[in-house]
Amino acid sequence: MQKFNKSTFIGLSGILFILSLLFYNNISGQTYATLPLSENFTSFPGASWTTDPNGNGVVEARDESGGWPQFGTTTGPYGNPTGGNGLAFYNSSVAAGVEDISSALLHLNLAGSSGANLKFSVVDWGTGQMGHNPQMSIYISNDGGASFGPTPHVVPVNLAPHNDGIWNNITVDIDALAATNGLTFSSTCVIKFSVNLKQRGQPGSPKSWPSAFVYMDNLGFTSSVVCPDTSITQPDDLCLGLTEDLSSYEAGSAGFWSITSTPAGSNPAVISGAGNDVFDASDVNVDPGIYEVTFTVDAPVGGCPSTSTRNIEVFSLPTVTVNDATICEGDAAATFTATSATATGWTWSDNGSGTAQTTTGTTAGSYTVVVTDGNTCTSLPVSGTLTVNARPTVTVNDATICEGDAAATFTATSATATGWTWSDNGSGTAQTTTGTTAGSYTVVVTDGNTCTSLPVSGTLTVNILPTVTSTTGAERCGEGSVSLEALVSSGTIDWYDTSSGGTLQGTGSPWSTGSISDTTTYYAEAVSLEGCTSLVRMSALTMVHSTPEFSLGEDTLLCIGDSIHLGVGLNNVTFLWPWNGSASDSILVTTSGTYDVVVTDTNDCVGNDAVLVTFLDVPLLNLGPDSSICEGDRMLLNAGSDGVLYFWNTGDSTSTIFIDSAATYIVTVSNAANCISTDSIVVTVDTVPNVNLGLDTSICYLENIVLDASNPGASYIWSNGSDSSAIIVSNGSDFSVVVTNSFLCSDSDTIKIDINPLPNVNLGPNREVCKYLPIELIVPEENANSYLWNTGDTGRYIFTDTSGLFFVDVYSINNCFNTDTIVVLPGPDLIIQLLNDSVICDGSHTNIYANVQNQTGALIYEWNTSEIQSYIAVDSTGQYSVLIKDDNGCWGSDTTTVRVQNLPNIELSADTLSMCSMDEANELVTISSSHNGLYVEWGDGSIGEDYISSVSGWFEAVVYDQYNCSAFDSITVFEYCRPIRVTLPNIFTPNGDGHNDGFIPFEMVWEDLEYMLANLEYIYFNVYNRWGELIHSSNSVVPYWNGLNSEGLEASDGIYFWTLDYSEINGGKFYNNGYVKLKR
Repeated sequence: MQKFNKSTFIGLSGILFILSLLFYNNISGQTYATLPLSENFTSFPGASWTTDPNGNGVVEARDESGGWPQFGTTTGPYGNPTGGNGLAFYNSSVAAGVEDISSALLHLNLAGSSGANLKFSVVDWGTGQMGHNPQMSIYISNDGGASFGPTPHVVPVNLAPHNDGIWNNITVDIDALAATNGLTFSSTCVIKFSVNLKQRGQPGSPKSWPSAFVYMDNLGFTSSVVCPDTSITQPDDLCLGLTEDLSSYEAGSAGFWSITSTPAGSNPAVISGAGNDVFDASDVNVDPGIYEVTFTVDAPVGGCPSTSTRNIEVFSLPTVTVNDATICEGDAAATFTATSATATGWTWSDNGSGTAQTTTGTTAGSYTVVVTDGNTCTSLPVSGTLTVNARPTVTVNDATICEGDAAATFTATSATATGWTWSDNGSGTAQTTTGTTAGSYTVVVTDGNTCTSLPVSGTLTVNILPTVTSTTGAERCGEGSVSLEALVSSGTIDWYDTSSGGTLQGTGSPWSTGSISDTTTYYAEAVSLEGCTSLVRMSALTMVHSTPEFSLGEDTLLCIGDSIHLGVGLNNVTFLWPWNGSASDSILVTTSGTYDVVVTDTNDCVGNDAVLVTFLDVPLLNLGPDSSICEGDRMLLNAGSDGVLYFWNTGDSTSTIFIDSAATYIVTVSNAANCISTDSIVVTVDTVPNVNLGLDTSICYLENIVLDASNPGASYIWSNGSDSSAIIVSNGSDFSVVVTNSFLCSDSDTIKIDINPLPNVNLGPNREVCKYLPIELIVPEENANSYLWNTGDTGRYIFTDTSGLFFVDVYSINNCFNTDTIVVLPGPDLIIQLLNDSVICDGSHTNIYANVQNQTGALIYEWNTSEIQSYIAVDSTGQYSVLIKDDNGCWGSDTTTVRVQNLPNIELSADTLSMCSMDEANELVTISSSHNGLYVEWGDGSIGEDYISSVSGWFEAVVYDQYNCSAFDSITVFEYCRPIRVTLPNIFTPNGDGHNDGFIPFEMVWEDLEYMLANLEYIYFNVYNRWGELIHSSNSVVPYWNGLNSEGLEASDGIYFWTLDYSEINGGKFYNNGYVKLKR
């Protein structure tokens, strides 16, 4: 069986392992590592790793340099010789027999690579001693890990019995694994490392590790190098303000662009775009000139060109100016000229047009030009502005006057005018002009821009005056209005109270004056439709005559049989009484009615008056027959409603009165005409029964009370239906009685009976009491008059921790009595049993638990160690007791004894402390134990006094006594093999003849070469030409040079200097150098 060290292994084929920069690609949200790759798990999982633990499986990075994780800081021999982390697979279950799978997934980008090989080192620990042989299965996926090929590459981690700690170097051909599973790849793949581990489980043993461990470290990927294509074509030059897509000039591999040289200035162009492939000179302020641009491939490969360079010139833009112009509205077109020193072409826009150097226009706004120079660069748009000043606007008022009025004024109104010129009937250069001649008054204005307005006119109208041709006056009797009329030549009529000036009284014809009381003169004035008035007003007279004034007096009330004389004391008038046609100046009235008279004077003015005369009968009055009332009652006496005044002999003056005493009552009644009536009545008073049931009262529950309403010769009606003089009641309610005597006079009374409840003295059901918790006996009734217990206590409640019979008598605040009795029984004791190990091993402890029966609710613990929890942990010999109480105060106790057993002793020794584990060395080591226990168990589970091993490493043994107390010891046997020595050749002939075509800087027999490959830690090989330039380097296990330089070309014949730096796994470091002659 061949052994290998932990170093990265290429193999005897001489394939070169070329170091290159490690970088990552992010594909669809997952980061993928690129080749070549070297992974020492210093930062795990990192960007390109994911884990997939199953069940109790665990995958994590662990520090190997300080020993195995199961033993804390204990130093072990099989840690990573270079220190740092390894990737650990293990099972975290503590239950024996549990088997789970742990997986780690590596995401790779294979773009630009071919012939990929996976290299890594793997070591197991504890698998042989656990009695379980795990294996590592390596799966491959071409769909991002969604599925994996069914056939893995299987690595048997446990290569031989008890080989814990021996590192194995593994190589996997990725192309072959993909072919086995029928998979092909475009750029990415996922490699899954899965390890199955079973937990043996050894409770109580110091070897209670989680499970066996499998470590993986120094993982690497190599591939044949495919150099990227960096060729590009020459990009076009461009003008300022433009961008250029440089990706169209890429001829080979994908990559990105950068600017590596810029012209003088502080604002260079930039590279932009999502793929860094757009030359951006869109900012017209960037520096013009020649730029050097560099294309760099996305995935550079060590030793291969990765960049190409070209120049791009950025041309300045031509400059141009355009004049501005100003005209008035209606003027001839303005001319705009584009002035530029380099322009060869012109293009006008906005209000300008054409491709000449000039353009014309009358439309206000921008006249914009873009010029083109000899580099076909176009200028930024530049504009000239045409200002077209609007004509000033003006308005002139119209005017109207009457014949003979003063001259009218015409005003020219304009916001911008600075000059005025009037014509037609107007004249002058002021803003206003005047005139009395009917017709047009025309003006033209000039503004500050010397622009003139169109002519605008105002019109003067002169109206003729109207006249009043006649008026008609009026007359009337007494105060009131009259109607006046007038005629005019044209227009309407206004009426005034004076011949000139004055206040307007009204308009129109006829016109009503409103109410007047005296003779008045009014004046009519004519008003034309244009508002002109007559020169003279014409008068109209209004006559007002007074009417006869007299009175027949106020309306009168008289009694039937009386009479009254009505008359008017006026002269030079005539009379008419319409009710009987009389023409006399007075009449005599004896019947009710309304009497009126009409009086006429010499101006035919008429006056009238009327009076109401009413004759009334005497009032109706009847107090009824004589009557009687019961004592305490009242009687209503009613004198009717015919009167307006009432006079009673009691002094009352109302139509009705109430009386309650025996007497003769007299009333006199008069009406509005003072007609009078009189009446009287005799009233007597009878006695009533005496009824008194007493004050409201209360009784206790189950008691009764007698209610008595006795009166001689009376009858009784009770509210409960009884007709006896007395009743007996025991319920609470309102009770009433009505008593009637022989005069039929009645009286009644009501009494309220309340029932007071008995005090609440319910002590509840019989109860139990325990020693440590007295119970309370309490009467529910609060604030009673008195409490009396059979214990002699007089409070509402008592406490007792003894059993027996208890009773209490209670009187309530209403003096009602009640009593109750309760039996208190003794409570049950707790049954306590302490559970624990009677013998424990030194350095360990046992928990003492209390098994409790008969408890109620929560428990209280009091240990003789002063602890109060439900159990205690003890680690020393002694007696331990506990007292336990429950919620009811019931208790129990128990005591137990614990003894501490001393640990056995063990010491290991070996017949050698170093050996070589290679099969070729054929060495063994014997490890012996010295102890005072029953038996010894070794780390792989074997039992015996001695242990023989063919490999070096760290060994442990555990001794057990009759109480299963144990102690352990360990010993380390170090690995040591003889040093490597090499001899040095000095010439090779790489001419392809199959003999000495390559240079290896040592010569040795096959056995020494195999031994060297198994024991090297690292090796570096470099070749230099005679100018000191490095032309070849390698860190392969077999250093080899085929005569090609770093560019892949044949090196010329000559002498070359080489260096060789290597180290053994035992720590020996060596450095050799020399010269070799290349001759084809």
